[in-house]
Amino acid sequence: WSASDPWMQVAPVAVASAPATQVRLTIKPTWNWSVRLVGRINGENGAILVGRVVRPFTLTSDSQKVIAVEQVYPDGSLLCRASLLMDPLIVGLDLKIITTVSGVTFDDSSTVRWATSNTFLSTGNGGTYQYKLLCAPGLNSNVCHGWIVYQNGVAVSP
Repeated sequence: WSASDPWMQVAPVAVASAPATQVRLTIKPTWNWSVRLVGRINGENGAILVGRVVRPFTLTSDSQKVIAVEQVYPDGSLLCRASLLMDPLIVGLDLKIITTVSGVTFDDSSTVRWATSNTFLSTGNGGTYQYKLLCAPGLNSNVCHGWIVYQNGVAVSP
């Protein structure tokens, strides 16, 4: 398998070295348009056996640019709001959202939050999931947090 989109750099995957039931490819297009995958025999210039247009899946957070402060409490702690943006919205995914900085928790004081893609609000093709974070007074760092996506109990994101 290799990407036929000339704006992508993807290492070919030899199907013979993969499990017989599945081939997993991680592809990140450099442009926001459809990606075409092709299956070839005899390497990069071999005959095309199959081709398919695939739509890239993205999961980003608006907090990568800015985080909204909803409330400042008398002690100086902050209640912040952020959103995860999934495109396209894929039903049946589980997301583990984790705070990674001391002094930052979710609004229920936990450091781990589980959400399903079923709880995302549909926005056409994609969806959004809003969550709130509490930041301790005097926090001298970013409101760092991340996520892992699971499908059928298997992590499918880094």
